Amino acid sequence: MSDSFDFVVKKDDFHETAFLDAPSEAEISLLPEQALLRIDSFSLTANNITYAAVADMIGYWKFFPTEEGWGRIPAWGFAEVVRSGVDGLAEGDRIYGYLPMSKYLVVEPTEVGESGFIDATPHRAGLPAAYNRYSRASKASDKVARDAQVAIFAPLFATSFMLDDWLTSEEVFGSDVLVVSSASSKTALALAWLVNNNSRIDVGLVGLTSSRNVEFVESTGYYDRVIAYPDIDQLDQDTATTYLDFSGSRDLKQTVHNHFGDSLKGSIAVGVTAWDKIEPAPDEAALPGASPVFFFAPEHIARRTEDWGGPELWKKIGVQQEEFIISSDAWLHVKHGEGRDAIKSAYLEVLDGKSNPADGWWLSP
Repeated sequence: MSDSFDFVVKKDDFHETAFLDAPSEAEISLLPEQALLRIDSFSLTANNITYAAVADMIGYWKFFPTEEGWGRIPAWGFAEVVRSGVDGLAEGDRIYGYLPMSKYLVVEPTEVGESGFIDATPHRAGLPAAYNRYSRASKASDKVARDAQVAIFAPLFATSFMLDDWLTSEEVFGSDVLVVSSASSKTALALAWLVNNNSRIDVGLVGLTSSRNVEFVESTGYYDRVIAYPDIDQLDQDTATTYLDFSGSRDLKQTVHNHFGDSLKGSIAVGVTAWDKIEPAPDEAALPGASPVFFFAPEHIARRTEDWGGPELWKKIGVQQEEFIISSDAWLHVKHGEGRDAIKSAYLEVLDGKSNPADGWWLSP
């Protein structure tokens, strides 16, 4: 069995996993324009399950191709350059970005600069640009101590930041209340924190969650009110409301639409925590209230990059992300794991929704 591997899942059965042998570092040949990254650590949250659940629709399987019928779920983490013939990218440089759950990744760096580079590997050219950007990471010990939180939250926070910005530009569709499903998910928590710290949006925040997670969600202090899913009928049907769907549950969406009716001014699909319930209802367009729409963060990132410029956009995101990460110290519990068994165990735990919402996995191949 090779020491180098790719963790893969069956595209038609996410519970079926395998570790495919991959070339060792010495066996990997590079072209002059390529560099080899050794993956050190990556985060694992419900966000990664979303990548798998909507992979065919968005193209997530295409980033890291593998054997027919199998898929490599992308993750966010840190890697080290172990070989490079690319000017400006040296052996030992530390990189943060979009990685497979593997030991190594070959990239084709372009636009190499002080902040990082773009991977121009041909099969990634037509994929969302936000996932092809890799950032240089500090080697300073105080920064490394935050690596796990950065990897856990950075991709989620960017989505939440862009959603908050979009809701603001749309004046929250004239709503007085935002109702957020899967309120314990880290993307939803980041959005709630942003709304609480964003004077441009003046709305009430209601978190919907499972009965077992009510106490945890309340403890964060990010929502005005937290209720369990069976208690949706306690919400005022006549209040102008926008539903932020972080769960992807078809049944829950129908319940929310039927409860609020014409008072539902917006219905926004953001994430998929209920990955096994995402099939769209045939009559979804006929649901009472606002027609459901899908929010795809990379599209809004591209628009704001044109409006503000890339450096200014990521500066705005970074400043607030750092504040949110500090806030998360009060409730986040980082769980560490290393090697094949740890990766598979953590993945299945998250897939089956058995993780404590306060946990975030930090894994090393």
